[in-house]
Amino acid sequence: RDPRADRPAAAAPRRPVRGPPPRPVSDVATRPQVSPVYWAGVLAFAAGIETVSELRKTRAKAADSQWMLTGSYVPGDLGFDPLGAYTLFGRTEGAKLTMETAELKNGRLAMVAIVAYVGAEYLTGKPVVELTPFFFDPFWKTVENLMFNAPPLYTQ
Repeated sequence: RDPRADRPAAAAPRRPVRGPPPRPVSDVATRPQVSPVYWAGVLAFAAGIETVSELRKTRAKAADSQWMLTGSYVPGDLGFDPLGAYTLFGRTEGAKLTMETAELKNGRLAMVAIVAYVGAEYLTGKPVVELTPFFFDPFWKTVENLMFNAPPLYTQ
């Protein structure tokens, strides 16, 4: 047996660490890269939708000079609704207005939620995936955790 094994090693002098902590290798080097062809396809698809929308708007403006007041053209309404969600509240003008209002409010709530996520990350310094991991798990995993890990409702 070596008698030097029981002796503590000399500690290296401690120096304050400056700058951001090093990134783990797995965070950058092994992250899968998205193909530029994919992004070109996404850009082309979005440009196509915008082009169709602008063409519809141009036609509506040519056919009706009061198009903003008469509602002959509604921004974002491309006539694509395969599930019939736009008529969820009915087919009347009032139901259509209700659905448009619901869509606007839902979009605004989503924007507020994103701002809240940014604020939470800024204040805590942790990524939102760590703060709310249940939002990033599959839905069935969240339900499973609620079902099997919830405390009992009644105790005797």
